[in-house]
Amino acid sequence: MDKRYAVSVMVPDRVGVLRDVSKAIFSLRGTIGDLRQSVVDGCFTLTCIATFAKGTDLETLRAAIQANAGDGAAMACSVMARERARPARRAHAVAGERYVFAVQGPDKPGRVFGVSEFFAVRGINVEDWSHRITPSGLAFNSGTVTVPQAMDAGPIQTDFVRLMATQGLAATLFHENIFKATNDIGPIWAML
Repeated sequence: MDKRYAVSVMVPDRVGVLRDVSKAIFSLRGTIGDLRQSVVDGCFTLTCIATFAKGTDLETLRAAIQANAGDGAAMACSVMARERARPARRAHAVAGERYVFAVQGPDKPGRVFGVSEFFAVRGINVEDWSHRITPSGLAFNSGTVTVPQAMDAGPIQTDFVRLMATQGLAATLFHENIFKATNDIGPIWAML
């Protein structure tokens, strides 16, 4: 029977760390499914679902990832893993349409809370989020949210832009298909 684990890794960033973590999973004959990886302030973070055909236990998985962190970083490598049953169907916190948001402007305390509060009180689920601050103090947020099916997105888009403007922030919220259509390089290649 397959074993599925939710795996989370934190380690000081360096070239090759994603390769080394994935090598540890592969060496145990594991397959990586969903994966999110980022570097925040010099800290490499990864969350993924790994499936193993043979009974790999949690401690073996943790030890393999820590051993492959390399460069003496094994002691600084934090690995969490939990067994995860295969869901009967893909679980979503909210059924609806996906939208892409972007917010930019001066960084200030409470900014992430303010944007996330806007979505939470309306029952809109944040699925992905990036927050970056430039050396000059400007902050950029972007990500994806799911707007529930029963909601009219037009007023939500207008309210989002207005509320962020009252805080001195420029904001956009648009359907993911609009984002894909305006950011797809495929048609550009056909013109070259």
